[in-house]
Amino acid sequence: MSDSTALCDLCCLRHLSKPSTGWCLECEEGLCIDCKEHHSLLKATRNHNIISITEYQKLPQNVRNHKKLKCIIETHNNCTNLIEIEDYIKDIKSSARFQEVEEIMNETAENIKRIRINREENLKSLQEEKKKIENDIAQTRIKINNHLDKLQADLIQNLYAKVKKENGK
Repeated sequence: MSDSTALCDLCCLRHLSKPSTGWCLECEEGLCIDCKEHHSLLKATRNHNIISITEYQKLPQNVRNHKKLKCIIETHNNCTNLIEIEDYIKDIKSSARFQEVEEIMNETAENIKRIRINREENLKSLQEEKKKIENDIAQTRIKINNHLDKLQADLIQNLYAKVKKENGK
């Protein structure tokens, strides 16, 4: 897998292009978030070690390019100074940095939840304000129509009075 095209290997087999979020050390495959979940639930793969794709990309190039992450000394004499991947990641989930990232992600999720609730309340308030304004407009129109009706009635009454007065002369 190249760093520039970190696609889920399983999705690629299904002709889909989803970014990898994890790397299975045993299968040596990139996994998207959905495939990673399925991978961790299957009986055959649930005990596999999966690291984040960013952690995988931090590994030395010779480790990433190697077909098997554990070397057999008899057949791979030129593989030196390699750290076994299990040793590299064994304490990753209990590390302070992992805990910090997990806490930040939880806080971010809570912030998103609060923002969503706030947005829904704003939309509800906006709808209520819209109804109030529409009602105010309708009430104002009724008042204006009533005032115009009264003016019309007064003018017509005044007109009849003047016509009657002129007819009387």
